[in-house]
Formats: sequence, structure tokens, C-alpha cells
Amino acid sequence: MTTSQELLGGDLADVRDAVHEAARGVTERYGRAYYIDCVHSHKFPEEMWAAMGEQGLLGLGVPEEYGGSGGGLVEVTAAMEALSMAGVPMATFLLTAFARETILRHGNDEQKARFVAPTATGESRMAFAITEPNAGTNSWRIETTALRNDAGNFTLNGQKVFISAADSSEHMMVVCRSTKLSEVEDRRAGMAIVVIDMNSPGIELQPLDIAVEIADQQFAVFFTDV
Repeated sequence: MTTSQELLGGDLADVRDAVHEAARGVTERYGRAYYIDCVHSHKFPEEMWAAMGEQGLLGLGVPEEYGGSGGGLVEVTAAMEALSMAGVPMATFLLTAFARETILRHGNDEQKARFVAPTATGESRMAFAITEPNAGTNSWRIETTALRNDAGNFTLNGQKVFISAADSSEHMMVVCRSTKLSEVEDRRAGMAIVVIDMNSPGIELQPLDIAVEIADQQFAVFFTDV
């Protein structure tokens, strides 16, 4: 059997093994049977999520000054790997991690404290929305817009599809356009990223019936003057 040391070598292997050990503290308590029960009952695995917080997994990739466990994408990947090997993959964990990575790299201190810190403790989750019915994986063709209104604020309109855990997340990071696709010469221009409160008026969730047994339910999400 190939070991982590042989595959990765040195400190990286030690990091991976430490994360795997922490993950076992969760998966031994909340295994495949628990997970499948959540899938079939359309229930988010709240108990498992809380246990991940207790083990420090939710804070992986978040600096300690924002309540996190430190590390980066290597640690996040190792945690997702361990969960998947145990048969309990959590899409919300991975999506929250790389949504908040955008804020950690490009946001200001207030945004990090407001949106990132609560995800490290499990107090909140952040869904990630990029896929659209008419764009698929060609993200340059997305049509959802966040346009400035008469009051000087931004209004979000459009549709996303296959959005994980939209019903059980407090916030959603939405990849959209600040300039309509029809108004740009280079389709790469006019892109924007916004974070919205899921309690905002104008958000409609439509559950999708897909043949994938994951605990994070999938949704079509409609934005009307959000």
C-alpha cells in the first residue's frame, strides 16, 4: 500500500495525515448510514456539520485572526478527500471554502469579518452560484446581472441552476455581470462577484430532482430585483 509519505513527501504528507485524522473524528460518528438518511429525507446533515466545526475542519483555509484553523487549499482538499473516502462527501464544505477564498484574497477587513469569520465556526454557510441554463460551463456567457439602480445601489436579476445547499446557506456568492453581455465587445469584460443575504426579498428557490445521492440538495435559483 502506498503511504502519504511516498506520494507527497515531508511536511505536506504530515499535514494531509493530520487532517485525515481530524476528519475521522467526524466520520466515525456520522458515517454512510447517517449520510444516506439525510439524502433520502432531504435534510441537511446539521449534526455532522456541527461535528466538523468542533474538529476545526470548517476553519481550514481561514487565518486564525478570523477564527479559523489556518492552512490553505491543501488542507481543505485533504478534508474533502477524507470525507469522500468515508462515503460522506460534503459539497457545501468545498463550495463555502472556495467562495470565501475569493473574499480572503480580494476583500477588505470588514468583508472578511462579516462573511468569512462566521463560516469558520459553522455559524453560517455560503453557497456558490455560477452555472446558468444558457451558459453551462461557458461562464463568459452568463447573463445574470447586478446593475446599478437609480438609488445608486446594485440590483441582481437572473437565474442560476444546480446550486448546492441554497436552502441551508445564509449567504450566496453569485458570479454575474455588472455590464450586460450584449453591451461588451470582449465577453470577459463586465464580470462581477456579489454576496447576497439569502433572506433578501426577490429570491426564489426551485428544488431539482437529480439522480445523485448527495446531502446538499440542488436548486434552480431565480433573482428578481434582489
